[in-house]
Amino acid sequence: MKTQFATIALAIISSVSVMAQSSTTAKARILPHNEEGFVRLLITDHNNEPVVVKFKSGNTLISKNKINTSNKDNGFIKLYDIRNLRNGDYTLEIENNGTVITYNFTTDGNLPVWTQYWNDQLNNNTRLAKNDSADSSKLVAEN
Repeated sequence: MKTQFATIALAIISSVSVMAQSSTTAKARILPHNEEGFVRLLITDHNNEPVVVKFKSGNTLISKNKINTSNKDNGFIKLYDIRNLRNGDYTLEIENNGTVITYNFTTDGNLPVWTQYWNDQLNNNTRLAKNDSADSSKLVAEN
C-alpha cells in the first residue's frame, strides 16, 4: 500500500514537473521596492519571446514597453520609475505568447507602491530586503 501511494505521488509530481517545464507563457511578479515611485518587475519563463509591459489607469494606456528577451535566458528584473503618476489605482499588464498577466497596484506619494496580492503576506511599511552596504549589487534581509 505504501509502495502504491509512493508510486502515485511520484507520478503526480513528475507530471506536474513536466507541465511546468512545458509552459509557454511568462511568469511575472511585482517585487517590493523600498522607495516610493518605483515598480520592480520580475519576469521568468518567457521562452525568448517578446514581453510587452503596459501601465494603465482605468482604460487609459499610460505607457507601453516591448522587451526583447532573446538575450535574457533566465529571466530578468525591470525597474520602472512611476514617480510622475498621480496617487491612485493603476493596472500593470504583462503580455507574452498571447497570455496577459494583470496586477492592480496603488500609488501614494508617502509610501512605496503597493499591490493587492501582498495583503496577506506583509504590511505596506515592511521591507523584505535592502542593498548590502558593502556591495550594492547584493540584497540582504531587512530586520
